[in-house]
Amino acid sequence: MEKKSIFSTIEENVISVGIVIMFIMETINVIFKFALPDFAGVPAEIAIFAYIWVCFLCMGFCTKKSANIIVDALTMHYPNKLKKLFKWISIYP
Repeated sequence: MEKKSIFSTIEENVISVGIVIMFIMETINVIFKFALPDFAGVPAEIAIFAYIWVCFLCMGFCTKKSANIIVDALTMHYPNKLKKLFKWISIYP
């Protein structure tokens, strides 16, 4: 196992903090919608700002690791016949 550089560690930590900020700001935004409707947009804007940074950092991180981002956590639990149907539909639009 190779040793990670300090920049890789910082990158991973910034991505993690960005995700936590998004979660917290969206939760605060929901609370503000009911408690303080005038300020409801501020936490949402902060969450969007964090989302943009996380997307850019994750794009570079995944490229560096030669990893593809595939979201199949739900579809991998489908029966094989349904998986084949979805695969066929996605190939032949």
